[in-house]
Amino acid sequence: MRATTQPAVAQRLIGDALPDALTRSLQPAEIDRLWARLQSLPEPPRHPRLGGHDFAAAAAVFLLVVASTFPVVVPFMVFDQVVTATRTSNAIAVLILFLAGHALGRHAGYLPWRTGLAMAAIGVVLVALTIALGG
Repeated sequence: MRATTQPAVAQRLIGDALPDALTRSLQPAEIDRLWARLQSLPEPPRHPRLGGHDFAAAAAVFLLVVASTFPVVVPFMVFDQVVTATRTSNAIAVLILFLAGHALGRHAGYLPWRTGLAMAAIGVVLVALTIALGG
């Protein structure tokens, strides 16, 4: 798209890159303005580098994953019986799904309790399937 000097080619390339509904709603003059704005942007770096912000974000994702899975692992450190630890872990996982669904419902503008219960129900179904398959 940067290499072409022909507006028709640029319009086609931009139209191919955008979702169909958006492409149909844009006039050719609007696509030309978009092309001009894209042409004025600086060239992307040839060899992108990872910076401190990238490593901090990776560490944050790692900590989020550990923090969200740690409560499910705790019963295996507490109980000697594997079945008791597994069922307790399943209950904690379903509770976490309910809490996540409640938060999602509140954030997305849905009924928090209904969204939480729906996610917990999905968790219960998955636990039941796991148990049925020997887990």
